[in-house]
Amino acid sequence: MTDQKSKEDRQIRIFISSTFRDMQVERELLVKHVFPELRRICAERFVTFTEVDLRWGITEEQAAEGRVLPICLEEIHRCRPYFIGLLGERYGWIPETVPTEVIEREPWLREHVGGHTSVTELEILHGVLNNPDMADHAFFYFRDPAYVSSIPDKDRKDFIEDDEGKSKKLKKLKEGIRNSGLPVLENYANPNVMAEAVRERLLALIDQLYPKEEVPDPLDQESMGHESYGWDRLQAYVERPEQTAEIDAFAEAESTSQGLVITGESGGGKTALLASWVLHWRKKHPDDFVFAHYFGATPESASVDRFLRRLLGELKRRFDIPDEIPSESDNLREALSLWLAQTVGKGQIVLVLDALNQIEGGEPDRCLAWLPRYFSAHLRVIASSLPGISLDALMEREWREYKLPLPDLAERLRMIRAFMGYHRKILRRDLFDQIASARACSNPLFLRTVLEELRQFGSFEQLPHRVAHYLEAESPESLFRLVLRRWEEDFSDGQDLVRRAFCHLWAARQGLAETEWLELLGTEDQTLPRQIWTPFFLAMERHLSQRSGLWIFGHDFLRQAVQEEFLSLEKERQTAHIELADYFENSGDIKRKTKELPWQLKKCSLWHRLAECLLDWRIFDHLNSDFSRYELLDYWQSASIQTGLMEQIDRVYAAMKETLPNKADESFLANSLGSFFMRSGYYASAEVVMRKAVEIVTRELGADHITTANHIFDLANLYWIMRDYSSAEEKCRKAIELLKNHQDTNLRGYAVSCGLLGKLLEIRNDIDGAEKQYTLAIDLLEKSFGKGHHYVASAMNDLAMLLYKKGNTGIAEEMLNRALNMFEKTLGRTHPYTTIAQQNVGIMLYYRKELEGALKQFLYALNNFEKLYGPDIRDLQASSCLNNLGRIYFDMGDLDRSKHYYGKLLDIYEALLGENHPDTKALREDLNYVDQAR
Repeated sequence: MTDQKSKEDRQIRIFISSTFRDMQVERELLVKHVFPELRRICAERFVTFTEVDLRWGITEEQAAEGRVLPICLEEIHRCRPYFIGLLGERYGWIPETVPTEVIEREPWLREHVGGHTSVTELEILHGVLNNPDMADHAFFYFRDPAYVSSIPDKDRKDFIEDDEGKSKKLKKLKEGIRNSGLPVLENYANPNVMAEAVRERLLALIDQLYPKEEVPDPLDQESMGHESYGWDRLQAYVERPEQTAEIDAFAEAESTSQGLVITGESGGGKTALLASWVLHWRKKHPDDFVFAHYFGATPESASVDRFLRRLLGELKRRFDIPDEIPSESDNLREALSLWLAQTVGKGQIVLVLDALNQIEGGEPDRCLAWLPRYFSAHLRVIASSLPGISLDALMEREWREYKLPLPDLAERLRMIRAFMGYHRKILRRDLFDQIASARACSNPLFLRTVLEELRQFGSFEQLPHRVAHYLEAESPESLFRLVLRRWEEDFSDGQDLVRRAFCHLWAARQGLAETEWLELLGTEDQTLPRQIWTPFFLAMERHLSQRSGLWIFGHDFLRQAVQEEFLSLEKERQTAHIELADYFENSGDIKRKTKELPWQLKKCSLWHRLAECLLDWRIFDHLNSDFSRYELLDYWQSASIQTGLMEQIDRVYAAMKETLPNKADESFLANSLGSFFMRSGYYASAEVVMRKAVEIVTRELGADHITTANHIFDLANLYWIMRDYSSAEEKCRKAIELLKNHQDTNLRGYAVSCGLLGKLLEIRNDIDGAEKQYTLAIDLLEKSFGKGHHYVASAMNDLAMLLYKKGNTGIAEEMLNRALNMFEKTLGRTHPYTTIAQQNVGIMLYYRKELEGALKQFLYALNNFEKLYGPDIRDLQASSCLNNLGRIYFDMGDLDRSKHYYGKLLDIYEALLGENHPDTKALREDLNYVDQAR
């Protein structure tokens, strides 16, 4: 590509070069004191500061094996133009030989082999003296020779040269540095003086390069990350004119109000094609607003919230939209269509959305509920996706699909030529043809991986054997097994590094931060040293992705290869999960601990440890949210089966109270725990702690406080679920009386209480009163949340069923379908609220005698509820699908199945309501009636 990167690389990666033994104090001062401060300052200015100290801890014996110099030279290249050189009175170790492949890459080394030049001088030559571009950012510090006299006699030999030849070489090296004109601090008195000088020098450089007032705003920061990601995919990229023309044709054609989605096998080149097309289109249409977003490219890019904030921010900046970007997730999603409408008549817009299958979040986000279903004529949307829920959503919307063909032989030949040329490598013609014609190399990921492996292979004579070795693989997965074995040969170094690193990554639920990885691979006393980690990380980095600051597998081929190569046995997989559980149990990051620890404990069936984990209020509170509530329920049910945890309410409450950070929050703890036990079907336990919550909040905040009103309503809701309707109505009316006075601060609470009262009045057959309450609830919720919110849908769902009872079937069915559509759009197709609405559709079909359609809806509901609650459903609302199935199978004459579902429901009623509850008795009579009919 001839275009230049349109981004500023905001990073300082600085290489530290010195002899080792005599500079340990200096290095420690820099790494432990100076650099952390500079890193903090840089972070405030959106600059990444990294020091590279590869020879830290390396012995001369290790260096003699030739493992250090290649890594050092590569890191110096990556760090340019930043370099710090520290010199005292030692010249350092001189290698007798330099690996042949290193000399081939760096021909200037030929005059230095054979015991002529120390590794330290080679670093300085490569990093600075041979490169005039280093003049502004390379700094040298020469220690005062008199400092040696302060060193104890027993250690002094490590600070001076006893070889006259080496002393002369050191003197000549210093003179060469002085004569270069580069900045040198001469004769610093001691390490502390040097450390302060480095701090001042680098701080001045940071101020010069990245002034405080010129820090890019978050919008620019994210944009730069995406631009960089796109450019990285174009290294040695070969244009594919036919595919580019296909996208052009779509972008230039008359609008169809839908988008174009590029599909194709994983590793087939979809991202690179889109990155190339974006540059092509911008050049061809400079006035168009082209917005490219690569899901999974930057730490936060897979979040729909972050994507929408970025897109709305760019629209606001480009089209002068006066509205403020919403802060709430729901409002963000609603704003997108409205903001796009404001751009009509102001120019063409092209949205490029790569890797929709990488989107994180709940089902609605992955189903693309946030993306407008239709686009106006000035807007083109081009996406890519692998098979899955996102692609299914686009197909349902009838997007045009373009299946990206794999490159043909001619294209593969051009790809090989471009790649080897980019890396200045020459490949024999027969090998060139052999690779290009291999069937598996039609996958660009496979081809590039083979070429990447070959360019790092040292022996030119053995290259044909190596080519044959890799081409034995028939798929990317089997190729990566060979790559894993090569990495083990090159990087494990007796520490089993490769296997351990990948087993940890495989076992991680969300991925691993680099610091977590290094701690896992290290010892109790220290993390894995960088000089061991860096070479391996550089080798595998291209095959990883980073999401929310965590490293994950960049594609599933490598993950599958790791599982087959290192974790083929169940015992090995269990061990991997246990190691992660042990690590996260001691983590101080509660968010990471919450995401990983209970999941890992469940994976390895450590039920008692899982139970203890769930008794930590901080973990419980983080999980007890709209997004992970059913995940929490799954953990508790799994642990309780083995430990009886859910029957031990006193123990649970006491343990959580003990871990409560602020004792003043006890009423919140009691109410949250009660609500959770209510959802879990443990109603007696829920009542105990929810009554306690009301008592505490009434005593501490007063009987009229809004929190008191909310807790009373929650208790009313519990009584309604328990079918204690008189207690429920009493508490509900009391809550309404209090919440009516707090409408300004809790309109939703007031609206939901009105909705509950409507349900209670409906049970008493006060249809008019119930309709009045439902209608009031809908009006209040629409004012508070807008007409598309799932709270509104829930109230509409209740009103629709009431209207159906009244005989207003047309209005009822239209309202119910509207509510169902709202649920699916905002919560997804498998959410409990959506499932209840689906079941209500089934009930309407049942009343219309459309039994097959009704049965389909009831079975669908049962399947969803069993996924959430397990085969033993402990939720009365969810278990209503069993009642519906029992009834419909009876009407259809399938008495065995009718008895089966009624029997399952009876077990639930007896467990949750008790044997003497009126509903239990009524169901027992129904079951007897079925038996008699058989």
